[in-house]
Order: sequence, then C-alpha cells, then structure tokens
Amino acid sequence: MSFIDQLDAAKREVVHASVSREALDRFAAIGWTDWTELGPVEQLMDAIVEAHGGPSAAVDVGDRIGRIVAHAATNSLLRLFMKVATPMMVSKQMKPLWRKYFTFGTFEIETINAAGAIYVVDDGFKYAPAVGRGWMGYVMDAIGRREVHVVCEPESGVLPQHGGRTRWRVDWKN
Repeated sequence: MSFIDQLDAAKREVVHASVSREALDRFAAIGWTDWTELGPVEQLMDAIVEAHGGPSAAVDVGDRIGRIVAHAATNSLLRLFMKVATPMMVSKQMKPLWRKYFTFGTFEIETINAAGAIYVVDDGFKYAPAVGRGWMGYVMDAIGRREVHVVCEPESGVLPQHGGRTRWRVDWKN
C-alpha cells in the first residue's frame, strides 16, 4: 500500500479509521496485476478520497492512483515498446488487455486520430473515470505524446452508480 504509506499522518489516520486492519493487510498482499473484488477496492478508494477532502478530490486522487497502477503494471520491456509505439498501435491492444485484466465492463474506441482519441467503458466500477484518467495519461506520456490532456466523463471522476458509462477524451501533440 505504498500510496497510503506516502500520505501524511492525518490522511493515513482517516484511511485507517475507515477501513478495517484486515482489509488493509489484505490489500497490502495483493500484487498490482492480481485479481481482487471491486467492492473492497471501492471502500478503500472512498476512504482515500475522504482523506483528501471528499468527493471534489476524486479526480486528482484517482489520477495519481491510476498513474501509479499503470507504472507498476508495466515492466521495462513494455515501457520500451511504448516508447516506439503510436497511439493507434497501443489503442488496438487496449481492448484485449481490458478483457485480460478486468472482469467488469466492455472497452471500446469511439474515435481515434493523430491528435486524440475517445475511449469508452460500459459497466465500469465507481472510480473508473478518475483512475482511468491517470492510467490513460500515463500510457500516452509513455509513448512519447506531448501535452497530454485527459478529460473523464463524468467529470466528477465518480460514477453515480456501479455499472455506469465512462468516457475519456484524450488529446495530445506528437
């Protein structure tokens, strides 16, 4: 739980008071690519977001966590591939990767061109917009796009209900 360990003492205390010790220990034992149930993940995210000031912090917190997850889930060889890849090449692999690593939602590319793309996930988890924003930003940074800008919908970074629709509009310069 390096993200929680990096929080200041007051924020760590809020998270620890909101999530059971057993759950925190269980999360600490989970690897970045291990499967886990979404309910406990959402509970932990609720606590982290609350520690940062509540729902208005969801996008920033999710963005940071998404970038951490994306970095941790990519090895050196994959990062090397990403340096020579194009957004189109990476985008074509996102759908099969989604099916491989996630048990929820369906991933689609709504549109893609030389300056950006729109990705959509139906039936996502509560924090998919915010965490995905960071993940998408990390990937586009890793493949060498400049001035990457990712907007998630809903803009709050949180789905109003489990299973809602998330859109990410990603713009970049080559």
